[in-house]
Amino acid sequence: MKIMKSTRPEACGQWKLDDRFNRLERSWRILPAAGMALLLCVGTMQPAIGNARHAAPLPRLMNKLKRESKPALSKPAQIGALIDRARSAHDAPHELAKRLSDRGTGALPLLLDTLASRRYVVKIRDDVHSVHPLQGPPLAVVQAAVAMYPWPVVKDQIEARIGSSPTLPERKRALALMGAALPGAELGLLQSALVHLDRRAARSLRQPFFDALSAILLRDPATDEQLPEFYTALDPGLLSPLLKALQGLGGVRGATALSGLLGLEPEADPLLLVELANLARTTKAPMTGPTLERIRRFLPQLSDASKVEAAKALGRFDDVKAIPQLIALLDAKHQPLAETARRSLELLSRERYGSDAQAWSRWYEAANEWLSAEAPGLLAEVRGSDPTRARRALLSLARYRVFRHSLAEGVASALASPNEDVVEMGCTVLGHFATLESIPYLVRVLGEHRPESTRKAAFDALVRATGENHGEKADDWIAAGWKADVN
Repeated sequence: MKIMKSTRPEACGQWKLDDRFNRLERSWRILPAAGMALLLCVGTMQPAIGNARHAAPLPRLMNKLKRESKPALSKPAQIGALIDRARSAHDAPHELAKRLSDRGTGALPLLLDTLASRRYVVKIRDDVHSVHPLQGPPLAVVQAAVAMYPWPVVKDQIEARIGSSPTLPERKRALALMGAALPGAELGLLQSALVHLDRRAARSLRQPFFDALSAILLRDPATDEQLPEFYTALDPGLLSPLLKALQGLGGVRGATALSGLLGLEPEADPLLLVELANLARTTKAPMTGPTLERIRRFLPQLSDASKVEAAKALGRFDDVKAIPQLIALLDAKHQPLAETARRSLELLSRERYGSDAQAWSRWYEAANEWLSAEAPGLLAEVRGSDPTRARRALLSLARYRVFRHSLAEGVASALASPNEDVVEMGCTVLGHFATLESIPYLVRVLGEHRPESTRKAAFDALVRATGENHGEKADDWIAAGWKADVN
């Protein structure tokens, strides 16, 4: 109630009328019909009041009643209006997410429903609404808003939706919800929608499960640490979509995730190796050590059919340390295995000795003797001051690509030569080696003030080594994830 500070009689009369109309306002909020009747009654009495100043509160009350009589937006419409603002660039996504989460735990079920249905409602005018798909920036805003709630509160809501014996539609909705909201560290909760499945239900859930797991993997790299435990508890009928989701990661991360599951379920190892071999066909970047070490470690334990896939993967992943094992497989009675081992050896060494295991063994022994006896002197000539001897040494080193991982750093010393011809040849040999150790040196040369021919040699070597093309600017390669730091 507003109190006016005045001793004038007119003001005192105004105060009494204000009090009278404030009581009418409260009556309107409680009983709209009674409020309107009171208003009409007071309106008919207005001329009898006599004092013009006493007429002021009536228009004010009528305007206020008009405002309050408009139907308020429902919570779904209010939330939908905020979500829809993410489609424009006027509001920061984080600020919109905070405004959604600030609506309290009462809004959380609506946000989860929105994630599960992947759509939201926006009010256009009274009784007219539009439905929009939840994707892109609006989806990211809702996910960010849910992430701002304490995880135990969100977890309780999700578990309540799943229940103890969910139906198939409830399982699908739960998978859609968890795919959008589940943190990677809580991957095990995904199992709650996958327990006690018969064969028919497992088939029906393959696509929803694949979609949910793929979304979690792409959103949160911390998921990778939970994969072994999740894999061992998974229903066998859902193994195929899991492997498909891991392969979809691609590159080093996908290979690391797949190889990390080897040996946990021996019956499924052949499928893992098939996916690894297929992934190796499309992987452009040189592979890192842990994946290759796991494949080599499990190779002797595998069946002949699984060894075929392992041999493919080792050759495609450029694992020169697997050469002795591949040579041993040339004498396998299983012909597809012996043939695959030969192709992998040729791919790794660029040599051609057919299926003669003894010839390959002699070559490998001689190559190791060269590595210990001659390679150190050649590397010293690369670092020397004579450009002619340095170029000749680089050509000799390039012939032994099989030891590229050991030689890459020594060859890279040619890039510090004051002779640009030596630098260009060093870049060419590093591109031929195509090792992870080579990439930073080449990116650094690309970013230095060098002759155009030298920078072109570095660019060509990078394209050959990585299978990618990010242009002739070092910053673009760095932005794509390739480092220029050689320390």
